[in-house]
Amino acid sequence: MDEFEEARLKAFDFIKSFESVDKFNTEQLKYYKLDRFVEAWKLRVEIIDESNKIIEVTIHICFKLDFPLSIPSLYLSSSDYEKLKYLPHIDTNRLICTFDSEVTKTDVSQPSKVVLECINRAKKIISEGIKKENFEDFEDEFLSYWECNYSKSDFVLNNFLNLIDPHESISSPLLINLKTKLGGFNYVIHNDNKISDKFKSHLKQQKIDFTEQSVFYFELEKKNFLPPFNFNNEEVIILLNSIDSNLVKQYESYLNNPTTETGLVLVNFKTKKNKVLIGWVNSPLTFNNKKGFRPNAIKPFEAISKFQRKDKVIRVLPETYTQSRLSMRTSGLIMQAEYKFLIVGIGSVGSHLISFLNSLNMPEFRLVDNDILAVENIGRHFLGFNSLKKYKTKGMKDYLNQLNPIQEIKTIEKSIIDVAINEISFLNETDYIFVATGKDNIDGWLFNSLKKGEILKPIFIIWVEPYLAGGHIIYLNPKNLIDYEKLFQDNHYKYNIIDNKYYNSPENTIALKEAGCQTTYIPYSSQNLMLFLAGIFPIITSIIVNSKLDSKIFTWIGDLDFLVSNKIDISDFASKNSFGEIIENHD
Repeated sequence: MDEFEEARLKAFDFIKSFESVDKFNTEQLKYYKLDRFVEAWKLRVEIIDESNKIIEVTIHICFKLDFPLSIPSLYLSSSDYEKLKYLPHIDTNRLICTFDSEVTKTDVSQPSKVVLECINRAKKIISEGIKKENFEDFEDEFLSYWECNYSKSDFVLNNFLNLIDPHESISSPLLINLKTKLGGFNYVIHNDNKISDKFKSHLKQQKIDFTEQSVFYFELEKKNFLPPFNFNNEEVIILLNSIDSNLVKQYESYLNNPTTETGLVLVNFKTKKNKVLIGWVNSPLTFNNKKGFRPNAIKPFEAISKFQRKDKVIRVLPETYTQSRLSMRTSGLIMQAEYKFLIVGIGSVGSHLISFLNSLNMPEFRLVDNDILAVENIGRHFLGFNSLKKYKTKGMKDYLNQLNPIQEIKTIEKSIIDVAINEISFLNETDYIFVATGKDNIDGWLFNSLKKGEILKPIFIIWVEPYLAGGHIIYLNPKNLIDYEKLFQDNHYKYNIIDNKYYNSPENTIALKEAGCQTTYIPYSSQNLMLFLAGIFPIITSIIVNSKLDSKIFTWIGDLDFLVSNKIDISDFASKNSFGEIIENHD
């Protein structure tokens, strides 16, 4: 007997000492469709109903192999479910939602107690449900009940993508009908704004054809809006009339409009804690087959209100795709700053830096580089083979918009000097500028433009040394500039890790060169690049999030042992430091 089997046996013996419980055999597990579990019990418990009478209810307690590392699943028996439905915290699969398995930590040393807690919670849920003491909880789990299947023929469409935040101002939403599926979606609901413009631009870029139409939209704040939600056309009209009699006329006009290709009803339902977007479409209309009527003689609204009034509508549960929801599902925070970053130089450092910065609530990016991704780049560039012979800016834009089609990405395939002279607003409309060209002359020119007040936004200058012996970051805030020129002595950066003699002396050079003109490159590995960026990113984040005004200088120390083993001299500045150390330099 293994430890898991022993835990189940211990719990069973404990529960059997005061409850009526039996184990299902193999045939019973198959009969009740519980054979996906390693073991299941049939538990009969007594519950107090709304008349304070004692009734007996049967619960199936089901165990995965890893119990007590996981909690057991408890199901109401099918016969009892049919008698008692619908109760809060019990779905149409009869699962009783006792504890959230994602966040519940069990005491593995007390399997009996784990089962007992689940049983007690299940009893409480059933009892309160029968007495209608917890009916307000339906709203807490409203979406779960909306997407439940209430009969064998009942189903919910989940192929609608929603770009609308239910809390924003909504007046006349539109529906995009995709001619080709995108990510499993056939339809996109939007609010006809900047976000939808980005999304439609993405569709055109992906060469996905689509049409647009209006949506029938209204808001609902209705108490006792309770399951089951498998209502028919007649019940829909009654619901609309109970809200506002004019809604029925508007609904009729909408359905009868020849431009209504997919008759989507979109409802902004306000629960006690939140707003959610739900909807429905009509089941296929069959009124044209009615004997005695010419084809198309009966209009859609007349069909659903007379001939097909008992037909069930098909519920829709849109999948919401908004910045606020993505932020909540990642950081757990709804309100985060929305940043605009300019990245100058989309090489190996710049491209990987973008992937780090993208974690800051998926900011707007403006990318400047006139270089094209070549085969020799992809060893340490963020982009891969599919982006070869594309501008690096365009490749990154394509990648980011594949992750998030509504993210704003703008690119310019020119020299940053050209852009700064002729399109300075492209720089000054951002919040921060990141320069990763690795070219001293360009860095110096941008500093002078900042100093003269032409560039108005803070600049991060980031570069690495050969073999990534070290990496450097200079943060220049125009409100408190440092003397940038003094950081360079005889054209050498004063905080270099590698001794300066290697940078200007041909016989000592540590740059490598392939056969051909202009093929010199600086050697370093992707592994060390990741270590460098991971090391400095907390510093960058702190500066951005806290809006720090002071200019800063930092050095990341690379693998000095590698330099020593390859007989590359280390500068006096770095000789006493260790791998991975970050030094703040005070000039």
